[in-house]
Order: sequence, then C-alpha cells, then structure tokens
Amino acid sequence: VDCGITAIQEVDYLKQQGLDVIITDHHKLADEIPAAQAVVDPQREKSDYFKSLAGVGVVFKILQAVDERLQANKVKNHLDLVALGTVADIVELKNDNRVLVKKGLEILKDTKKPGLKKLLSKLKLKGKTINPGQIGYIVAPPINAIGRMEDPAEGVILLTTKQKSTAEKISDKLISINRDRQKKEEKIYNEALKKIDENDIKAQ
Repeated sequence: VDCGITAIQEVDYLKQQGLDVIITDHHKLADEIPAAQAVVDPQREKSDYFKSLAGVGVVFKILQAVDERLQANKVKNHLDLVALGTVADIVELKNDNRVLVKKGLEILKDTKKPGLKKLLSKLKLKGKTINPGQIGYIVAPPINAIGRMEDPAEGVILLTTKQKSTAEKISDKLISINRDRQKKEEKIYNEALKKIDENDIKAQ
C-alpha cells in the first residue's frame, strides 16, 4: 500500500516465497512495473480519470469495488479515515478527493472509532464540525509524529482499536510525542537561522 510502484526486487522475492502481491499506489510510474498479481495506480490509466488520489483514496476505490461485489455496504463507514488520510497526504482537494473529504468530514464529526474519537476529544474537537485545515494542522500531526519519532504501528493501533483504554493511552502518547517533535523542529530551525546569520557576518 503506497510506494510499492518501484518495489521490483521486493515483489520478485515475495513471489519466490509463494506469496501473492497486490500493489496499490498513486505515485508516478517508473520504466518497469513490479510483477505483482495486480498493480492498481491511477497513473496507469490511459483515460482522463482523476490521477491525484491519495494513497488512501486508491485503497478506498478497491474496497469500494469489493464492497459492491459482496453487497456489504460497509466501506462508507470508513470515509472518516479516507478524509483524514487524503488531507494528511496533501493532495489537491478537487474532483474525487473533494467528494471523499466532504463525505468523510461528515462522518468524522461523530466517528464511532474509539481511538479517533479519543484523539479528537483530547484535541478539543469532539462533536465539532471539522474542516480540512484542522485535520492538516491539528489532527494529522500527532498521528504522523509517532511514525517519525517512534513506532508507526501505534498510529495504526489507535485508528483500529475497539478498546477505550488503548485509545486513551495511545492518544496521550501521540500528543506528547508531537509536542516533542515541535520543540525539536523549532530548535533545529533556530540553529539553522543562527548559522545563516553567522555565515552572513563572515561573508561581509
């Protein structure tokens, strides 16, 4: 899922181990495509189909097709995650993305996912109408921070857990780690400015 469009050697290895591989991606194609059972990427479309889906948008399209085949009518319940991932991936919010985010934000306000609900509550957004800007600057950063600073699996656990105690514990951790990330980034930024000033003085 995402970034697999260049995984030529990895897919060959997995096939040698007897595994079937399906790749979903949204990045531009290389000269060679992995020899997977399926490679789903809107960049492969020769038609004028919308090519700027986020990684989560491509996955949603596959799940939507499976959902229709099974007549399960369940995939729409996860549009809150699709909206979150689409905005966090910083893709243009038009065409399919605009629709997915609009519908997803309606669900996000009253999400039934314990982890997401707890995170929104701690960020003081519970029950409020949430806009893309708030996702980009308030909701997504704590989830992204855990992947940059520690184990990204905890972000996945937060979004999938059904246990309130787990949701409480991980949401607190994510918010704390994001604060640490902000402090470190500010320190690095100030150090960079200082070096620029010192180099300017030397140049004079």
